[in-house]
Amino acid sequence: MAKSRTRIQLLVIPEGDRTPGRPLLTNIVRAMSELDQGTNADAEPDQSPNSPREHGHGYADRDPAAWLPGAVLDAEIFIPAVLDHLQSKVDVGHPGRIVDIGCGPGAGTLELAKRFPNAELVGLDIGEAALEIAATRAAAEGVADRVRFIRADFDHDMTHFLEPVDLVFASMSLHHTEDPGAALGRACALATPGGRLVVAEFGRPLRAWPEDHQVTTTGLWRRWQAASDAARLDHLGEAALNVNWLELLRAERLDDVKQFECDVSFPAPVGRRERDWLVNGLNRGLQHHGDGLAAADRAALEALLNTDDAVGLPNSSEAMIDTSRMIYTGIRR
Repeated sequence: MAKSRTRIQLLVIPEGDRTPGRPLLTNIVRAMSELDQGTNADAEPDQSPNSPREHGHGYADRDPAAWLPGAVLDAEIFIPAVLDHLQSKVDVGHPGRIVDIGCGPGAGTLELAKRFPNAELVGLDIGEAALEIAATRAAAEGVADRVRFIRADFDHDMTHFLEPVDLVFASMSLHHTEDPGAALGRACALATPGGRLVVAEFGRPLRAWPEDHQVTTTGLWRRWQAASDAARLDHLGEAALNVNWLELLRAERLDDVKQFECDVSFPAPVGRRERDWLVNGLNRGLQHHGDGLAAADRAALEALLNTDDAVGLPNSSEAMIDTSRMIYTGIRR
């Protein structure tokens, strides 16, 4: 496969330097914070003509310690469900080459690597911090010999540095581009004839509490969802949230174009990982758009994060996850 023109620094943390009892991701984030403070002064930035530019939908300029844990949890919860559903509906085959568009910190790419142990994989992302984390995770899981990561902007052609692949996977990434339809066309161009394209995008809103829970009956969760939807609209724009992915796939003249709704459900009581995802999402949401809520609503939601409260998210036996992802797929002629 074509070699990357971008230097990605691996943050392989020696066992002796890791914080005891903490997960690998925590140690990686700590290392990233040290790099941000100047310990990577000798790193060579990519100055090639194809170096990706930053745009408003990206997260490359955010503090890695703020968004990385949520990004990893999101991929670990949703990607296995999406792939399970996909493989139950269509014959994905045994792809020899896979590209993961918008790989973030690599959790989804590594899930693909686990499912297709004979495949070579390339993860693409605009965020250099995310790629450094992804490369570290691949090395830690022993798959760095067949998984690599490249910094790329999906608003530009990608065929000049990638060979055609058998499976193009894009989960919750194409809506971040300036023109999702054009980005979908560029993604299709990466597939070899007979190769499959898979796009996973927003599904139904999250339900995190039973219908008879006070968070639901008081309308608090409905108002929170409305504030979250407004913030998403402000961040991504109306065009990105109203893409007809199925029609766009058909316009690309793919064969066997299909769409599926993939339920992502974890009944109460949820496990620690799912609980951490809920807590992270609520906490980050309050930081980003909590000011748009009434003071009483914000106080009530902040109370749900109280670790000493038995009914709060960190300890509740009633919290649940009920949402979905929409899957769109087709085969290149």
